[in-house]
Amino acid sequence: MKFPAWVGFTTLILSSLAPLISNTFYLLSVSEISEEINTLRKQKQDELITLSTSILGINLLDIFVGIFLISRRSTTRLPNLVARHPNPLNPVSTLLFTTGPVQPKLS
Repeated sequence: MKFPAWVGFTTLILSSLAPLISNTFYLLSVSEISEEINTLRKQKQDELITLSTSILGINLLDIFVGIFLISRRSTTRLPNLVARHPNPLNPVSTLLFTTGPVQPKLS
């Protein structure tokens, strides 16, 4: 069976173009996959940044609450503690605490 020349020529051209067409579709699919990977990577980085920022915010909030509680406790509780419990090593403060100020004698 004899084929016309154009059939052989077309077959030769298509067979030589087939790897090029196949590679083109492969590269397109690989580029789409790499774009999806980059998109997912960016999303995960954003989630990680958000998570670390929220953890840092919670830690900073804990620090500020701790400082507030310490400062509040030191201003309200310590003077009361000092007034109730005089320094036992200082006899003058103990004397003033128990008897009050010494009145000078008038002669």
